[in-house]
Parts: sequence; structure tokens; C-alpha cells
Amino acid sequence: MAIMERILIFTINIFCPPLSVLLVAGPGMDCLINTLFFIAGVIPGHIHGFYVTCTYFHRKHKV
Repeated sequence: MAIMERILIFTINIFCPPLSVLLVAGPGMDCLINTLFFIAGVIPGHIHGFYVTCTYFHRKHKV
């Protein structure tokens, strides 16, 4: 199940990074920052989105 969750989040991140950050981190500062990055430029939004999702799964694996 964890592999499918990760694949789904990364797929959503390719098309809409703010949505993937919202699903992973919830409606908070990370989501706001990613939305601003995505509006300012698509590439920074993708980079931040992949960073948030990768660190989320990395921290989840450590616990």
C-alpha cells in the first residue's frame, strides 16, 4: 500500500504540485509556499513539491 501511495502522490505532483503538498502536509505554510512558488513559476513549484513529498516519506520511514 505504501508503494501505491507514493506513486499516486508523485503522479499528482507532476500535474499539480500544490495539490500533492496539500494531501501530504495539510493546509499549512508548506501548501501556501508551494502555491506561491507554482504561481511564480512552474519549475520552483515542482521542485518544492518533490522536496516536501520526499522528506515526508523519508521521515515516515524513520518512525
